Parts: sequence; structure tokens; C-alpha cells
Amino acid sequence: MLQVGCWFNIVNIVSRLSELGVNFNSTFDICLGDGNKTLFWLEDWLGIGTLAVKFPHLFELDKRKSCFVAERLCSNSLKWDWKRKPNNVIECDELDLIVRLAECVQISSKIDKWKSKFSWDGYFYVHDLRGVIEDLIALMVYNPTVWNKIVPLKVSIFVWCACTDRIPIAMDLACRGITNVLNTCLLCNVGSDETSHILFALPYCTRGFTATA
Repeated sequence: MLQVGCWFNIVNIVSRLSELGVNFNSTFDICLGDGNKTLFWLEDWLGIGTLAVKFPHLFELDKRKSCFVAERLCSNSLKWDWKRKPNNVIECDELDLIVRLAECVQISSKIDKWKSKFSWDGYFYVHDLRGVIEDLIALMVYNPTVWNKIVPLKVSIFVWCACTDRIPIAMDLACRGITNVLNTCLLCNVGSDETSHILFALPYCTRGFTATA
């Protein structure tokens, strides 16, 4: 069955970002306010990771695992709804640690907010995320470019693209994740469709025919 919809597309994008090495969830910080919109166990509101992962035994004992911070934290003290009370060394150690962490948290009357790590004002901007993605997948060019005004601009741009492997030929398109392209040169049907072959390895007559076509 074909799955469509806004949330399906969002989840799909998050999965694709993970494949690129971008953890979308880790790009935001939670600014805790009254705790009515932040999940106690399942969101990283303390900055140490989710409590469900840090305290797995206590998480298992909680009757309502999707509870909010405001339901568990009140006036710097914790209130629980256990299946049974913690009764072994591991569970008691986890309880002691989580109580000490809760003593450092201040609940306010403000609304819980999410803050982007990429921007100075805390707001999320698409171009910030795009910059992170480009840093991961873009080719780094270290050689300086000298532009000669005597040479026509389109020629300079073509040479620059050739030197930096930015001509959209089959081999470069494949490296950028574009599939379903033929790697064989369409002009000679022998070599690979790559910059060095097209510019230097093709017969002169073939290159001349291509230039005048």
C-alpha cells in the first residue's frame, strides 16, 4: 500500500538524513519550561540523553512511559507511578541518581520550547541544515582559481568545472548518488563517461563533431 502524507514525508526525510550522518533530533535542544510538552522518559531534556536509555530499569517499572516532565517533577521532587517499587541494588542506584539530577532542575511557568543548535537566535532555518548537509557530501576544493578576464567567462567556467570534477557526466553523477545513468561514453561506446576521457582520450574527429553538433 502506498504511504503518503505530511508526517510520512517528514519521517522519510529524517531517515535519509541519518543515512548521510545527520541526526536530525540532535540538532535541537529542549528549553524546559513548565514541562507540559516534554516527555519525561523519551526526550533529552536534561542534556545527557533520554532517561529511558540512561535508566532502563526504572523506565521498565513506570506504568506510563509516555508521561510528561510536569507529571513526574514537582517542586524539585519526583512523584512516581510504579508497577512495583524499586527493590534491588540496580533499581535503587538508578533511583538515587535520577533524584539527584532532578534536584538541579528548575520548573518555570514558561512553555517548553525547542532551540536549534545551528542558529544564534535558536530558530530553525533550512539554509543552516543545508549547510551541514553540503559539508558532508560536497567535494572540498583546495586549489585556488585565477580568473583571466581575457578568456571568455563561459570558457573559464568550463575549465574550472573540468578541473574540479563538476561537469555533470555519468561518473560524477553516480558519485553524487544519481543512479540509472550509463557509465559508458555515448560518443565512442568504449571508454568511461568521465572528464579525462571526454576531453583527452576521444579521437579528434569525434571531439570536433561534438563541438559542432
